[in-house]
Amino acid sequence: MPDEKTRRVMIKSLQDSLRVIRNLMSFSVEDFAFAIGTSPQVIKDLEAKKFEMTSTQYIAIAALMDNYFEKHTEILSQVKKILDSYGKNYETSFSENSLLKRWFEDDLSNVLRNYRVFLDAEILKMDCAENFVEDLIDKLEENHATVIIPLRSIEPLREAEDFESERALDLIQQLQDKNLVQIRFEESDPDFYNTILKVFERFHNTRNLFLITADEELAHEVLKLNDAAENEFTVGAGSVGESGLFFYSQESYSDFAESWDEEYFVPSDDDETTKKEIFVKESDKEEIKTLNTNDFNDWEKV
Repeated sequence: MPDEKTRRVMIKSLQDSLRVIRNLMSFSVEDFAFAIGTSPQVIKDLEAKKFEMTSTQYIAIAALMDNYFEKHTEILSQVKKILDSYGKNYETSFSENSLLKRWFEDDLSNVLRNYRVFLDAEILKMDCAENFVEDLIDKLEENHATVIIPLRSIEPLREAEDFESERALDLIQQLQDKNLVQIRFEESDPDFYNTILKVFERFHNTRNLFLITADEELAHEVLKLNDAAENEFTVGAGSVGESGLFFYSQESYSDFAESWDEEYFVPSDDDETTKKEIFVKESDKEEIKTLNTNDFNDWEKV
């Protein structure tokens, strides 16, 4: 379920937009209060922000709204735009058109359902990585989804000789064996950090993108893309802990110079996922593994 910080944003979003949505629903203050079992004065105070909405009040209001939107689907898209415009630091207050389902649902499933997810392979070196991948596999299969791992993220693992890197590669192989991961790259890719920035900059106007990484600076760089006023899509970022997926909030970082480092790539002649060898530098040929790859000369399939 959403962490405490995400739930606070969801509550604030609902309270900030409560008057507007109530009017769209054609409810008077009195009728709205009666429907959720409270007094009209409480609704007036909530809308005037005289006190903060509680979790109990959120759940009661969300239940009323869910029931209303199920019968009046014509205003749902408008309500989503109004409500979610208040929460830049989280992805949405809805799951399958329900506020309550989002409140109680698993965050990883929600992300996989609503975003194109990129995974930083370095995160698979963490102590909790095996549990995370086990959960990830279940959720990917449940949502008929895949994750993208840029090749530039895998290369450092293949060059290292430590246990954590070998375990991370084994976890990637588990995802590949189940066709749940796509290894993406093109000849002009720089290092992983700048590859992610390049890809997110290119595609953040076309679909929701989410990055799972332990690199907090990189996470905040991609979150800056949410500042574009004309963008109707959302960029999200999170990391992994013992309790599962958690989200980074949007904060400022100083600008940095991009470092472009072209190395090696795999050519491909078709658009479908295929089994190919990744051809690496001569010194690394003993490290070659069979990986699922895509034709990614132009990143058009994000």
